[in-house]
Amino acid sequence: KSLSLVPSSPPSQRECQVAENLYETIESVKNSPTYSYKEETTLDVDDNPFDYTSSDEEEGHHDNHSESEEETDEDESKSEKEKRHSPTSTAPTRRRPSTLDLQRWALKAAKELHMEAFHAAHGWVNNFKARYHVISRRVTNIVTRHKIENPDEILKAENDFLDSFYKSSSRFSPSEILNTDQVGVERELYSKRTLSAEGEKKVFGTVRFKNAMPHSYTSQPTISLEGKLVGPMYLCLQEPKDKMGELVKRGLFEPENVVITCSSSGKLTSSLVRYWRDNCLPPFVGNKCLLLSDSWPGQSGEDLYSEEGCDGKKLQRLEIPPKTTSDLQPLDCYTNPQIKNFIKKCYQRVALDELDVD
Repeated sequence: KSLSLVPSSPPSQRECQVAENLYETIESVKNSPTYSYKEETTLDVDDNPFDYTSSDEEEGHHDNHSESEEETDEDESKSEKEKRHSPTSTAPTRRRPSTLDLQRWALKAAKELHMEAFHAAHGWVNNFKARYHVISRRVTNIVTRHKIENPDEILKAENDFLDSFYKSSSRFSPSEILNTDQVGVERELYSKRTLSAEGEKKVFGTVRFKNAMPHSYTSQPTISLEGKLVGPMYLCLQEPKDKMGELVKRGLFEPENVVITCSSSGKLTSSLVRYWRDNCLPPFVGNKCLLLSDSWPGQSGEDLYSEEGCDGKKLQRLEIPPKTTSDLQPLDCYTNPQIKNFIKKCYQRVALDELDVD
């Protein structure tokens, strides 16, 4: 049976417009002397803002360092500071839409109002953003759907923890109230932005080892409510087979105020937490202390802080609830950003002075 090429019904005005736009796009690409490729995707396929866990970044603000990204590292640091001090930074109440979402919603509304000539073009989008003071921002934090939907639960967990802390802390002096936290650090820092020629499709960053880019080693400081460091810094290096080779041992610098260990991942395990307890906590505290730490399971065992395991000293631990450490944990709020910034400054100094440091 032969197929008929005659349409069963004449094309609608909308179909004609789509065909015309497609033709104009093809002609534009065909006749253009240069090309600048940009892509924006969204997983949001209906009007429910909670249908997925995260959203892609805004157009022109991708991590591939496109030419439209003009935000400097200093601007990013400033925005990070503002975010940490924002009262709404802990529990977002809705998913942030993308430019593509805005265009899709506008087209849907236009269809309902029978505005067939409306295309939601980029000019309209830019005017809409300017009128309502909406700007495109680079995504800095990824949150889950559960966190978006349950800000009240997170706020209640914060208040419950604070009530428990105020009751318990009355029995301890400032020097006896401690906070410890693990800080993951990349062995090789690299810039997420670079300079490139306008219109360049791909921009590459160069590193010595790609496996050094993710979390490579862990430091764990402990501070007191007095604002002082307590005991030595705990440092877990990344070494194959969970042990240091003889060459590493011979060249290892071991300061007196740092306790060094290692694991194959550079992260702590339950046994390494016990090693931290034995070498960094009881020898440097009095007969009692109140320890604040997050909800990581590897450090939450009750037997870990028993009198038998702590040389007969009474150690009470309060667990900071999940999703609240950015507001409640002193190290997260103050010390850890300074540590990471100090490491970054060291890398920058090495690069500026072209120091031969391995």
